[in-house]
Amino acid sequence: MPFKSTIRIPSEVLDAIVSLAEHTAAAAQSATAAERPAGAVRP
Repeated sequence: MPFKSTIRIPSEVLDAIVSLAEHTAAAAQSATAAERPAGAVRP
């Protein structure tokens, strides 16, 4: 199967990748945000 220079990606696939990236970023931010106050409150 010859490789084409232009690859058509379905919008559903792009939406899934974007949503996955957003969830990953949100999870990372919430994890770091949860650690900072806990570390600051402890003496």
